[in-house]
This record gives sequence, C-alpha cells and structure tokens, in this order.
Amino acid sequence: MSHRIALTVGPSPSQLKPMYPNDGKWVPVVGPNFEGRVAVHANGHVDENGNTFQSPYFELGEDKDRKNVSWSVQAQGRVLQPISVDDLLVGVVFEEPLNLPWGVLPLISFLSRLNPQLKEGASEARPWVTAPLLSTATYASHIRHPETEPLPPAPPLDKPIREGIHTLVQSHISSPAELQQFDRPRKRRAYFANLANRSSMVITPSDVLSMELCYGRVTFPDLRLRLPFGITLDLLKLTGNQRARTMLCRRNANGGRPKDEDILFCWEMHPIIIESKKM
Repeated sequence: MSHRIALTVGPSPSQLKPMYPNDGKWVPVVGPNFEGRVAVHANGHVDENGNTFQSPYFELGEDKDRKNVSWSVQAQGRVLQPISVDDLLVGVVFEEPLNLPWGVLPLISFLSRLNPQLKEGASEARPWVTAPLLSTATYASHIRHPETEPLPPAPPLDKPIREGIHTLVQSHISSPAELQQFDRPRKRRAYFANLANRSSMVITPSDVLSMELCYGRVTFPDLRLRLPFGITLDLLKLTGNQRARTMLCRRNANGGRPKDEDILFCWEMHPIIIESKKM
C-alpha cells in the first residue's frame, strides 16, 4: 500500500478546486476577501496516474538558500478590505485530533513561549496553529498597484520570488541604511516579530504582495518529516490521514481557531491511499 496527495485551493473551504503541483501554472483565486493566484511545487510528487513531474523550481541551482527545499507554496495577490499587518495570519487547521507522540505537545508549548507570535491549539479536538504572515513567510515582496486596475503579471514560476518589501515599510523607516536591509528575509521577519511594528501598518487593496512558504525536511510521496539526529515522523500517521487546511486569514476577533469567515484563501492537502494490486 502506498499513497499520494491531492491538492485543492479556493477562497473558502466550500469553494475549493483542484490544484496540480509542478504543472507550471498559477491557479486563480478570487473571493470576497482576496484576489490573486497560487502555485505549488513538491519535489517527488506523484499524480493520480503514478507519474512524477519535476518542477523547474527545484533546478534553481544558483539559489543556495533554496538548495534543500522540498516543497513550496507561492501566492500573489491583494486583500479586498484593509487589514492590519498584525491581523494578517497564516494558519493550519485540522478537523480531528492529531496523533502526536509523547513529547511533542510540551515542545509546541515551549516554542509558543519562545515565540509569542505563534498561537496554537494543537491538543484541541479540532487542532490549529497560526502566526503573522510577514514574520513567518520564507520570502515576501511588495509593490503599490492601483486597486482599480487588474493585478500585475504573475511572477514566472521558473524563477524564485525575491525578497523586497521596501515600498511597504519605507514610510516607517527613517534610516536609508536600515531600509536597504529589507532585501533580506531575516530582517523583515525580525521587524514584523515586533507587535508595535505590525500594529502600526495596514495592508490595503492597493498593496500587492507576493509571498512564499518553502521548506525542506518533508519528503514526497511518502510524506515523512525528517528531523535532525535521524528522527523521522510519518506525517500521515500523525494526522490520522486527515486533510490539512492551510490558509491566509484574518485574526479571529475572539482569539483561538480561525473561523471560515476569517479566511482570505486556503488550500487543502488530501492524503489518498493507493491499494496495492493483488497478483
């Protein structure tokens, strides 16, 4: 028995449509809260026919920072109502409890104390975790663009999203030397780790963000998380083979798990078990 994953994306959980990793296409996403596009790359992804298509994204040999990346979600778009940077979150939710091994929950609690931006309910009946987008995204860029005009052309998928949010922060940074540092992801994440900095800034429909979440350690198609010291975790076993919904969302006004009406857009990973054919 083996497995693969299927992906869907949309402006809400009730408006999802298929998305195919590594196909070189952006998927349009338009809803009441967000207008944009999303693309996914997954190294080793297997489609419904058992075929593996490699994305040019993983051949970006000149980009040493992406050398060990095994998956990437890229998005470009704009919110359709103003939102505080502090309230603009990325989150992951599940509908059923997780099968977390001993020691994981205390570790999550410890990480939450180290990083107050991270909010989580990993032990709840419907687990969730959220964090501010601009202090979390691996890469982010920003341009000003008239809200009455169509979105600018999508970034080419065979080229990485480059860091650059100078136009977003320039009215808040008095030092030209410090402003130049915002071509580095670490500087942007550190700046927006500060609550006062996030709370003082608002994203409007005239702000177009390009963002990327990309990481290594997860292998496809077996969906295993490979940690240091040779530790390997079966993600399907941890999640009980349930769907994982990742989202860009507003902060829940009452705290806690994001509600469906808080979602700007979301994508779901659907584990699919492939039964071995009997001889």
